Amino acid sequence: MSSVCADVLQVADEHELAVLSDAEFRQLVDDIVGRYVARPTSLWWWDQLKVDNRTIDYEGQDGLDVLAKEIGDRPDLLLVVTDESPSGIGAVRGTMFQLLDLVRRAPGFEFAVVPADISWIVFDTHHNALVLVKPLTREQVVGAAECRRGVLPAGIAEFRPQQGPGTTRGAGPRAGADSAG
Repeated sequence: MSSVCADVLQVADEHELAVLSDAEFRQLVDDIVGRYVARPTSLWWWDQLKVDNRTIDYEGQDGLDVLAKEIGDRPDLLLVVTDESPSGIGAVRGTMFQLLDLVRRAPGFEFAVVPADISWIVFDTHHNALVLVKPLTREQVVGAAECRRGVLPAGIAEFRPQQGPGTTRGAGPRAGADSAG
């Protein structure tokens, strides 16, 4: 067991937070990697994502406060201790604020926060940044596929991504849709 894991487990025990069993943790890692990570052997899952993501640089700010503001207090979250291990180290269940308190009390380590349904994930990196991932909804995927086939959603007569200085891929009437097509 790594010293980071031992420290996290000790703090979790002091706060009476549930620690996932080895089997639950393995299943969680398999689910996260299957859904989000392009290269599972990477030391930094956040650097090998297969889905669109957003980075928030928190240099000069309290990163945990920024994380709390992004996520809000949620009742059933998992703190996944990754600490530069391709298979992760362990996970603890709690509310957002319980998990943030745990991170504040344990020595520094890389981690991710994910809800029980794994519908999104936020990574804290060693670059003082948060990497947020929220996969496309079924409607967005279907809509993007229809646009590639030339079928436009009701109310949109034409789809032309904006291009030029200061614009990003997908800007325009269907911002966020896959326009790489």
